[in-house]
Amino acid sequence: MFILQTLLLCLISPSDEERQLGVGAMERLQTVVDGSDSLGEGFAALVEDVLVWDDTILAEHAQGLDWIMEDPSRARGRVFSLQGVAEQGNRLQEPWDGIEEWFIRNSKGTPFCLYVVGESQLQQGMRLQVPARFYKTIEMEGRDKRFRMYPTFVTSSIVIPILATSSEASLLFILLPIVALGSVIVFVLSRLGTNKKYQKQKLSIETEEVISAANENAGELPEDASQALAAMHQQSEGDR
Repeated sequence: MFILQTLLLCLISPSDEERQLGVGAMERLQTVVDGSDSLGEGFAALVEDVLVWDDTILAEHAQGLDWIMEDPSRARGRVFSLQGVAEQGNRLQEPWDGIEEWFIRNSKGTPFCLYVVGESQLQQGMRLQVPARFYKTIEMEGRDKRFRMYPTFVTSSIVIPILATSSEASLLFILLPIVALGSVIVFVLSRLGTNKKYQKQKLSIETEEVISAANENAGELPEDASQALAAMHQQSEGDR
């Protein structure tokens, strides 16, 4: 019997072991209460789990946030594939040193919270697609005094893609054609006898105005977690 059990353990692939939480971790997750804005024993269990992740971890589920919100208990502890743009982040204080809290907005404009164990080198505006374990939903009051539920996840900095693109880079690619067109106009006007120096100065000023306007539209979120998620929700509602 002992030999048979040993053979069965050898047949289990590393990826299968990585995807499954241990019995002890699952028992600790049963203490999680949805709605409360707190980090407890269940959170600690997920932090310990992702600490041993490597870049081969794969997501088990591709369901959207709506599926998770319908019944958080069935999604608890499972690995989901998440994608979106990083809106704002900060580092947690004791006893959660070494963990980053990021507010992410997905392609539908829905905000969620992602806890990253380890230094991620994420920046505001960066796009990412990562596997993460679902922790729970938290209820927060928005600026409109309405309470809303938001999903939260836990992942490791190890699995965050290094080659993630940022919205700032995307903005640069949008501005480049505008600058190029302006250069052509300046060249044509200079050939027609227009003052070349004056046109260059004008183009420089217009380009700076475009970049400045883009930065002003980017805005900043409040530092408080509940206010940040509420602000992201209101922005998503306004874009629809």
